[in-house]
Amino acid sequence: MEGLPNEGKEIAIPVIKKGEILAKSVKIIVFAVEKSASGQKEFSKNSISSKWSSPVHWLDGGVETVQISYPGPLDPSKESYAGYIIGLYYENVLQDQISEPKTLLEEFPLPKALKGQNVR
Repeated sequence: MEGLPNEGKEIAIPVIKKGEILAKSVKIIVFAVEKSASGQKEFSKNSISSKWSSPVHWLDGGVETVQISYPGPLDPSKESYAGYIIGLYYENVLQDQISEPKTLLEEFPLPKALKGQNVR
């Protein structure tokens, strides 16, 4: 993700509403992907944080913004940043997803539904 390591990234999510959206039922999961010296890709072991802009209203036609912070690989001499994957869930069902590069979603597909997982 351009700007993700060290600088963070702001993602704007357009709201297309088909009924009431309960903010507490919206979950976002964020994964940074790193590449080892051997070329193997895996999810970062470093902490990634996300914070919604406030207040979050989820009004039709509006935009909600989330700030994502990722400090970079734990050991930059052994790992390099390879991209990100973000999933947006409502009532634990996947609503939308994005990755950069786009091929990461093919390599690391997100679950269509969450089952009692702790997500950000």
